Amino acid sequence: MFRGVRGAAVGMSAALLVGVVIFSPFLGHGDAVEVFKRVLTDIGAMPFTSSNAHNLWWLIGAWYYSEAPWIGPLTPTHIGLILFVLSYAALSWKAYRQYKLQGRVLSPQQILAVAAVVSFSFFIFSTHLHEHHLFAAVPLLASFAVQNRVWRNVFVCVSLGVFINCWLHDIPMDSPHWPYTIGGTTSIEHPPRFDRTYYVGELVAIWSSVLFNLAVYAVTIMGVLRTGTKNWLARLYVDVSNWPSARAGSPNGPDEPRS
Repeated sequence: MFRGVRGAAVGMSAALLVGVVIFSPFLGHGDAVEVFKRVLTDIGAMPFTSSNAHNLWWLIGAWYYSEAPWIGPLTPTHIGLILFVLSYAALSWKAYRQYKLQGRVLSPQQILAVAAVVSFSFFIFSTHLHEHHLFAAVPLLASFAVQNRVWRNVFVCVSLGVFINCWLHDIPMDSPHWPYTIGGTTSIEHPPRFDRTYYVGELVAIWSSVLFNLAVYAVTIMGVLRTGTKNWLARLYVDVSNWPSARAGSPNGPDEPRS
């Protein structure tokens, strides 16, 4: 118990220190309070279903006002939060079940995997998001994915999804070039400035990116939530009690076997 409390205290202290380091340039210029207020209040600055995030809301309809009732009294923001909470609950329950099956223990890799899929779920279901918000899942996946083939594939696909999503809405795409101009222009206006219309090739690329992200998420969440010993969370568990070095009292076991 003490180790758990101490570990939590160390983690919170480290997070606070990192936050201070990040804000140190603003502290030096005397505008840290204004920056901190922006971090806390900008969540409502662009209240749209999707602000260029290639997620579920782009599939349904991007750049619509997300705070207007959509299904009864529920707004898209409410529905997105409900879907995220449901996915969070399902992942938490799966992690708890795995914890019980493994003798009341989860490996660090399994904890990081759950955190990464929670981050992925937030990107897929939440409104207001931009093209770069999927990036939060990348460092979490990078910290352990190299050890397992399945999760390595997830890491590569999510990283590719972030790159493509950002590329298709970056500054060079203000004036698209070939191959995005293939097929000519459409009558669909390009948000948020609405100063031009989309090109056919551009829309094909965007919709391909949206479907790619949704497919990667669907395969990942099903792999994690599936039953049996082959679920993707179970793949990350190694019973260290059977290692010879662990029985001999070595503080460090051998490298985790890779699949």
